Amino acid sequence: MFGFGFKSRVKKIVEEDLGSFVSPLFAGRFSNVVSDGKAHNANEYSVAIEFVFQITEHLESVWSEDTGKVKKKEIIESIRERCERIKAIMHQANVSQDEIMDRVDNLVSKIN
Repeated sequence: MFGFGFKSRVKKIVEEDLGSFVSPLFAGRFSNVVSDGKAHNANEYSVAIEFVFQITEHLESVWSEDTGKVKKKEIIESIRERCERIKAIMHQANVSQDEIMDRVDNLVSKIN
């Protein structure tokens, strides 16, 4: 394999299972997460979850910058949906489910 198969599979999971996408703004970050995950023997699900965590944590930080909490309903719903999708597939990741849930709980605590 030439290396692009793994990245394509991760992108497919991000889009189909996690309902997100790799925007041009985050294309570099996506490549870095894929490379880092591959170097640490993470499977496609672990890498996809990590990428969606990173873009969701960024979204939360931008929208909570002034008040410390996200106030906009659409952003809150987007974060909740992403967290639910992560929880639905986390059993397929080869990283600690406790660590995944800690990050989910941390995100949810910032929008409630």
